[in-house]
Amino acid sequence: MPRGYEQRQIRWERNNLNLSIDIFPTITGSNSQLNKWNFGAMAWQDSDGIRFIKSFHPKQNATIKNILTNIDELLTTSVEQLNKLELTNLEPVLNLETGEQMKGA
Repeated sequence: MPRGYEQRQIRWERNNLNLSIDIFPTITGSNSQLNKWNFGAMAWQDSDGIRFIKSFHPKQNATIKNILTNIDELLTTSVEQLNKLELTNLEPVLNLETGEQMKGA
């Protein structure tokens, strides 16, 4: 996230998985659309030099009002989905030693 932009994040750990729920503005290149916001959830784990990730975005390019109106449902659904994940559900996306993206990432 570039400096100077507001975002909110909740992080926790379960069974050695890192979990987060994020609310952040839509940013494309140097263009920021502070009237468009995203609600996303992610699980990640670093193992044997590889970063594994699974993410989903129930709301993309929504108004902040829409996210706030639905926040209880978004939080409940996201926590339930994240708490079901195991390392085997995550996809390898980054070689931490070389910085190279993995296939399919």
